[in-house]
Amino acid sequence: MSPVVDKIAARQTSGHTWTTFSAAIKKVYGKKSDKEIGEKEIEGYFGDEGKEKIKKDFFNWAQKLRTLARLAETDNKTLFSQIKRILLEKVCETLATLESVPNFTEPIQ
Repeated sequence: MSPVVDKIAARQTSGHTWTTFSAAIKKVYGKKSDKEIGEKEIEGYFGDEGKEKIKKDFFNWAQKLRTLARLAETDNKTLFSQIKRILLEKVCETLATLESVPNFTEPIQ
């Protein structure tokens, strides 16, 4: 028989516990896709946390947001509306002005 079965039959511990079993299962099946990771992380780029990131380094924020949006497969219309909600008032006014320009279209991928 197998060594594990022999140990159990001899009333010895097999060396395996629920903790080691669950850790092994999580290691194999607990991996998330890039899309799931992107969807979770992108939430931190909006709201108060996002505003702080914008104030600290706007270009870094925008670059990381675009990468996460691509991973999360977020469409540009949704992304654009979320960005308008969080950006500083002056930037939002500029975007509103751009939208009023004839033939202006939102950026696409």
